Amino acid sequence: MGSVVTSANHVTLVATPRKWEWLAACLGGAAVAMLAMRAYDVALVAAAVPIALWTLRRYPFLPLWCLSLEMALGGWGHLIELRGLPIRHALLATVVVSWAFNKTMDRDWQLRGGRHLIGVGLFLSFVVVAVLASVALGNPFALEDGSTPFFLLLVLPFLDIASRPRGVNVLVGSFLVSVLVLSLVQIVLTAGIFAGRIDPNWLAIVFDQQIGGVVQLAGPFWRVFIVGSIFYQVAILLLTAGLLAGRPFFGTIQDLIALAAVTLSLLLTFTRGYWASALIGLAVLFVLATPRGRVRMTLAALGGLAVMVVVVPLTNIALLEVLWQRVLQTFRPDQDISVALRLDLYPRLMARIAERPLFGYGFGVLVENQLYYENSYLYYAIKVGLIGVAVILVAWVVVLVSGLQVALRQPDQRGRALGAGMTAAIVSMLAVTAINPFINSAVGLYFQALATAVVFGVSLGPGTVAGEPSVTASAADSATRRP
Repeated sequence: MGSVVTSANHVTLVATPRKWEWLAACLGGAAVAMLAMRAYDVALVAAAVPIALWTLRRYPFLPLWCLSLEMALGGWGHLIELRGLPIRHALLATVVVSWAFNKTMDRDWQLRGGRHLIGVGLFLSFVVVAVLASVALGNPFALEDGSTPFFLLLVLPFLDIASRPRGVNVLVGSFLVSVLVLSLVQIVLTAGIFAGRIDPNWLAIVFDQQIGGVVQLAGPFWRVFIVGSIFYQVAILLLTAGLLAGRPFFGTIQDLIALAAVTLSLLLTFTRGYWASALIGLAVLFVLATPRGRVRMTLAALGGLAVMVVVVPLTNIALLEVLWQRVLQTFRPDQDISVALRLDLYPRLMARIAERPLFGYGFGVLVENQLYYENSYLYYAIKVGLIGVAVILVAWVVVLVSGLQVALRQPDQRGRALGAGMTAAIVSMLAVTAINPFINSAVGLYFQALATAVVFGVSLGPGTVAGEPSVTASAADSATRRP
């Protein structure tokens, strides 16, 4: 806050300290006092708190960018700990604390999201009850198993960001840039192995099945899989939707380059489920696109097919052969252990679900000697039963219906493109989670929060996308505007 001093020829703004600045000064003074008394640990905390509060106030989106990058790069954040707290959980806490701190300073007590927030609240309330019941029953891994859903708390700060002018751009931009960084990492690692510059066996030890996996397919071709690569199809659908509508996110050339890089990276994952879910998403996007967008999409597909027909017979591209053999292995379970394991496990899980169909076994119980499963729907059915699965899917149904409404009715072309791209991405992700543990993972819950906030923000009007305040967006932002 400041006071205004006027004269005949000019107006001067005289800065006066805000309450939080006085608090920072007091904490800094306390740090000096603690140092004088040689209470070094307390002094360190007292000195760090005002610096952290100032940073969160001055750069409120910094935690979001850090979290988006960690989620996209996937995996490492829960392996590295700071005094027993994984970095991923520390980033979650930082984002939520930053949101709460800035809302308090702005005296903004409104919780945004409407029916979206109700769906998420229903999901989290059910999980809390299920976790407490599991703890009461003495399930050995109840807290460890049941803590992941609380990453959905990210929806609270995301909804606030999405309701502000250009807030949707901030959310989508941080996500797309993070996925592009992952894409470059994917390409560099794969090319480095192919060229003999990176030892794949060393890389496999580094990944250690926690960040992903490194497996030889044929000759110099190795599958470098990073957990966050599940976001490739989301980025592809968002970028494609913008280009089809003539509303690119970064610019036509930049979006085309990013789309090419992410598409190549998707192929280099050699993950058939991702390929299939990407095609499902593109089919949904074709349906939701405008007539002109459908024409553009058809011409692009025909152009790509023509290039393949002409180029492939004239070249000996070993990569294409490896990709094709990877597809064929899907129908040969005896040659593919991942397919064989799923075909063996899923029927056994369904039999166990039939034993306790309503409320499941609770969190933290080993069922079929496993705590986690390569299928989110079966995972939740085992933990909280079919009733729990229905409750969990409510939030997804709400955001999916809202996304369809935005994609079909939003008059703003940029908003409609984002709505169509995110709706196609939601369908794609709900499809892939049938063979991968996605919507029950921190990465999947981050996507759920992101998708919910983007759809909600776009529904408010063009102000949240283009920065031209609409009536609804301006009203939502009025309580958070700083003096």
